[in-house]
Amino acid sequence: GPEDAAWERAVEERVRRRIAQAEARAGGPRMMAMEDGEAERLLAAFYAANCVEKEAGQKYQCQIPLKGVNKVFKGPEFVKKHLWNKHTPRVLEELYLMAYLTDPARPSDTAPPSEPDEPD
Repeated sequence: GPEDAAWERAVEERVRRRIAQAEARAGGPRMMAMEDGEAERLLAAFYAANCVEKEAGQKYQCQIPLKGVNKVFKGPEFVKKHLWNKHTPRVLEELYLMAYLTDPARPSDTAPPSEPDEPD
């Protein structure tokens, strides 16, 4: 109804303001890179889940298929590089999700307040 639409607009405006404030403090939008310590921290579980040791200390396999094949590498650092180069959308999706989930200032009121039902 109209109350829901107004609530959605208010939430959307509040989120846009917070993004603008964060970008202004940081000097503009910040893109994380593979070498970024913050990205490393946020993606540690993602790397662990997508890099499986095939032969003790010798072969490591990416768990995300590329053209139907799970590639094998000589070290976990090569799997990490492969993830950033060939599976960028998945890496960024995970990065942004983890950044959001660990943000202490993230919006917490995500549903419109419910109104009590009126007796018939």
